[in-house]
Amino acid sequence: MRVLFVCTGNTCRSPMAEAYVRAQLERDGRILEAEEIGSAGICACDGARASAGARSAIRKAGGSLEAFRSRQLEPGMLYEADRIVCMSESHRQSVLELAPDCDAKTVLLLGGRSVPDPYGGDDEVYCRVFESMRPALDAEVKRLLEK
Repeated sequence: MRVLFVCTGNTCRSPMAEAYVRAQLERDGRILEAEEIGSAGICACDGARASAGARSAIRKAGGSLEAFRSRQLEPGMLYEADRIVCMSESHRQSVLELAPDCDAKTVLLLGGRSVPDPYGGDDEVYCRVFESMRPALDAEVKRLLEK
């Protein structure tokens, strides 16, 4: 099962989602292949570090983004994924413009609402955004463990 988290720059929301889900699955004893859980951004620059706030929030949640590097979203990533989890409706629309056939496997992390973009905020903002994501990310982990 390959899950791809998508946001704008791939330095805040989608890396936090990727790192948290990966850490939870590893904590539960699941051995992960590198491509099983990933993230990308619709307007990302390849190779950027996760933001300091994202790194801090994930460290507090038991994960790490220290080795993370951003990736620009490409159609091949979408077709290879079994599930595409977007942070906002605009991200979902961008995904479907790149890969219209991926509609059935593309969802919003928070259902009908967007994950706020913490970009430019302090660590507290990043922690609040991550905490708003956590229940949905825990549901993703549960879903993956049942596969």
